Amino acid sequence: MIDQLARNGSEAGRTAAVTLSGLEWTEGRTAQAIHWGRRAVDHPQTPDAPADLTHPRLALAAKLVALGHLQEAADLLRHALPEQPPEESDTALRITATLIHATARLRTGDTDAARQLARSALSTASAAALPVLAAWASATLCRTDLLTGDLDAAAEHLAGCREHAAALATLPYPTPHCHWLDLLLHVARNDLTTTTALLASSPGPLPSLGPLLLTEPGAAAWFVRLSRRVADPELANTALKTVERLAADNPGAASVQLSALHARSLYECDPDGISRVAAEHPDAWARACAAKDLTSLLNERQVTPQAVPQTPSPPRHHAWPARDQVDRTPLVDAVPHHRPPAPDPTAATLSAVERTIAALVVSGLTNRQVAQRVHLSPHTVNYYLRHIYRKLGIRSRVELARRLPDTAPGTGPGPAPGQN
Repeated sequence: MIDQLARNGSEAGRTAAVTLSGLEWTEGRTAQAIHWGRRAVDHPQTPDAPADLTHPRLALAAKLVALGHLQEAADLLRHALPEQPPEESDTALRITATLIHATARLRTGDTDAARQLARSALSTASAAALPVLAAWASATLCRTDLLTGDLDAAAEHLAGCREHAAALATLPYPTPHCHWLDLLLHVARNDLTTTTALLASSPGPLPSLGPLLLTEPGAAAWFVRLSRRVADPELANTALKTVERLAADNPGAASVQLSALHARSLYECDPDGISRVAAEHPDAWARACAAKDLTSLLNERQVTPQAVPQTPSPPRHHAWPARDQVDRTPLVDAVPHHRPPAPDPTAATLSAVERTIAALVVSGLTNRQVAQRVHLSPHTVNYYLRHIYRKLGIRSRVELARRLPDTAPGTGPGPAPGQN
């Protein structure tokens, strides 16, 4: 019914197209959402009922910013309120345009501009008694503070979001988004106990929330990283399932494809995939996360940067020191950056993950079978196995079985990488 209405030439058709665009976005179908959004903007105007194009333009611009199409979004924002001076324009629409612009600045890494825009929006929204927009502005400031490492300011702005909880409860998306910011803040503070409690009390599993993964392109990989830190593999599984479904539904959306590649490559410790994300992702935060992930993985494997394809440094307006705090999570057990000690004939020097893998190998499993048991890629299992051989001074599975004859074949999967 809405589809049929959206195709006709009436002003109701424009409204239906905007509505259909929003519904498609909620379902994770970005191409259809953008199609109907553009149709609403380009809808013919009738002489007797000229339409206000501000709302359709802003709704489309917000989706384009999330997908990294910043130039088209900027063009829409420039034309959203072209003729009206600020004192005569709709205050709510002007604040909305400012906040979309702020989000676009965050996509490029320009946190200073984003902060200035969000502060202006918060001041105007507070003066006009517009609680939902004030909460949105506070959330934008909180996100900016997290990216720049100002955790106290982030907490203050997050509290500003909570002040408008009643107004936010009337809308489907802002409340989970504030919960996401709360997670980021507590992980940045290394407060994993509260983080676990927040995950348990969230309004639905956040890693399965498609709109969140669309508007926060680094979120899926972030949940994979967090899953290892809190020893909850279901977080990674849910995030992977959601982002890979989004990727399958949106083959033409580069941002979505790269976000799925980042999460999967991080899960499997694949440096090639992570390297591509660091070079190509349109979102500055996602690029910065991937660059850090790649550095961590190569360091842990004692691989020099010259051994992998070089990627250009992502342009950013800010160094974002919070990246080290929010995502300080090992991908695999760290290998010391000095000359390894002489081989030890016992298993005493093996980490918990190495002992688990050794036990499974001794029980007769192949690398692929071991990988399925410990939720790693066969390549990573092979890396661990070589490291085990070096520690024990052996060269084969047969020698491993002789060296560790008392290893229990039924040993469980042990802690996730980085949790020993």
